[in-house]
Amino acid sequence: METTKNGEKSTDTLAELIVGIIVWGFFGQVAFLLFTKGTGLLLVSGGWWLGAMVAVFWAVHIHAGLRKVLALGMGDAQTALRFHAIIRYLVAAAGMALLYVSISLAGRKEMMIYAASYVPGILTLKAAAYTQPLIHRIGNSLFGK
Repeated sequence: METTKNGEKSTDTLAELIVGIIVWGFFGQVAFLLFTKGTGLLLVSGGWWLGAMVAVFWAVHIHAGLRKVLALGMGDAQTALRFHAIIRYLVAAAGMALLYVSISLAGRKEMMIYAASYVPGILTLKAAAYTQPLIHRIGNSLFGK
């Protein structure tokens, strides 16, 4: 297992990132509970958590992909990085299609706007990346090294 210059495992950072995605997911859910009423809450929450699940997939996929790419040469590494990015975008597009089809099949076409919570759900990965150092410090203070 690769370690950073601080002696930490790379999987520790991935775990902290996933914890961050879940924490931001709960923050978003609280906001939806406060500002969304009626049947829209279920659709907004569904889109949000589907986006958060895609964010977790992206984090794991990026971690695994980078481990493989670092062992390749420069030309092969660029090709592999592009291929992995395309896979992530296809997964995100499939999630969006799944969300829209499920809303359409439920006969709730007027509720399509609630599917817009899917994209911010994916962006929990970005928020988690920004707050990963904070989660790292909190984890170290609670559980030690």
